[in-house]
Amino acid sequence: MDRPTDGRRRLHLDIHGPDPTALRVRAESLGAVFVEGHDIGAFHWDVMQDPEGNEFCIAGD
Repeated sequence: MDRPTDGRRRLHLDIHGPDPTALRVRAESLGAVFVEGHDIGAFHWDVMQDPEGNEFCIAGD
């Protein structure tokens, strides 16, 4: 298992809700940036990055 060398433990969050666009706008207002989008069939999610470089995903329900 790879561990970060800076001593911190990493946690990846997946945030789901009925309005993923509103979730993304809110995350961006708090300093997050869009990294990339993904699709599997009809399911879409956006990979985001917080100001410290931690990635998380936003998707619809």
